Amino acid sequence: MTCTDETYREFCIKTIKYTPCCKEIKLLRPISVFPLSGTPDETPMFHPFELEKILININTAKYRVHGLSMFPYIKPGETVHIRSKPIDKIQAGDIAVYKDTSRILAHRVVKKGQDEKGRKYIITRPEYGEIRDEGPYYEEDLLGIVSKIERKGRVVVPAETANEFYSPLFFKAKINLFKLKRFLSGKFIFFIAFIQQFTLYKKVAEYLSQSLNNKIELFAHVPLNEKLSDYLYRKISCEEFVSEYSDVDKEIPPKWDIAAYISGEKAAVIAFTFKPTDCPYHGWWVSGIRVRIRYRRTALEKTLIKEAGSILTSLGIETVSVAPIEKANLDIKFFKSADFNVIDTFEDKNIKHRNDSFLSRVVMKKTSTL
Repeated sequence: MTCTDETYREFCIKTIKYTPCCKEIKLLRPISVFPLSGTPDETPMFHPFELEKILININTAKYRVHGLSMFPYIKPGETVHIRSKPIDKIQAGDIAVYKDTSRILAHRVVKKGQDEKGRKYIITRPEYGEIRDEGPYYEEDLLGIVSKIERKGRVVVPAETANEFYSPLFFKAKINLFKLKRFLSGKFIFFIAFIQQFTLYKKVAEYLSQSLNNKIELFAHVPLNEKLSDYLYRKISCEEFVSEYSDVDKEIPPKWDIAAYISGEKAAVIAFTFKPTDCPYHGWWVSGIRVRIRYRRTALEKTLIKEAGSILTSLGIETVSVAPIEKANLDIKFFKSADFNVIDTFEDKNIKHRNDSFLSRVVMKKTSTL
C-alpha cells in the first residue's frame, strides 16, 4: 500500500530521519546519525521552502554555507544572497540553489534538459569532493541562483570568485584545516553526547539546572491553516493548544510541535506528524526532535518530554511511534529513556543509499504518555 496524498508524500521526505516513508528515495548522502542535539529550528515544522521563495522574490533571502562542495568559489561560513530566477532563464555556469530531499543545496549548473513530459530540468555538479552530476531538478525544486557572496566584510559576485587564484599547496592546506576542525567538532559533540547518557551526568545536570525551571516557557507551534502544506505557523500556549483541539469535533492538525524557550531562545523542540489512513505507516509519529547540547539531560529536557506526554494524553492520542536509524545509538537510547519500547527492526526499502543498500530502522512505540 502506498499513500496517495502527494502533498503528504513530499512532506514525509523531510521526516525520514525518524519516520519511514512510502515514497522511493535514493539518497545522495547518508542521513546524519548525529545525536538529537542541534538547532531546534531544524525539525520538519520549520522547512518553509515556499516562504523562502516569497522572500527571495523581494530580495531578502540569504543562506550561510557550511559545506565544502563549492570550495574555493564559496567557502564554509560565507553567506550567499539568492535571487529568484525561473528554470528556463538559468544558464550553465550559474550556481543554482535548490532542494534535494530535505536539504537546501547550491551547486553549479552543468546541463539543462527537458523530459518526456516536456518539463524542463537542470543537472548540477559540486566543485569539490565527489564531483559527479546530480539531478534532474525541476522548477518546483528551485529557489533561484546565488547572486552575491558575503566574504570578509565585502560583497562579491560569483564571477569574481572564479578569478581568485589559489596555489595547490594553499588550497590543500585550507581544505585539510576545515576537515580537521569539522572532525574535531564532531568528535567533541559525540563525546559530550555519550557522557550525557550516564545516570550520574543526568543527576548532576538536573540538580545544577533546577534554576531553569523558572525560566522555561513552553509553546505549541501549529500550522496557520491547519494543513500539512502550510509553511506559516502560529505560536500559542500549550494550554490554548489543548483547549482548542481536545474538542472531539475539532480535528487535530496533521503536524505540530512543542518547543521550550529560555530567555526568548528556542532551546528544544519535539515535533509530531500524523500519517494518513491510506499510509502503510498510519498513525502518530515523532517526526523530529532537537535539544541544544547544553540543555541535554537537564531539567529542560525533562520538562519538555513531560509536557509533550501530557498534551498527547489530553488530545486522546494513545500511541506514538518513532523509527530512528539503526546506527543512531544515542537517539535510540534517548527514546528508551522516554519509555519508548523497541517493536521491530526492518530494512526501509523505500530509502536507498547511493550504493543501492537499504536503510535499517528500529521501530519504537510509546503507549499512553511519553
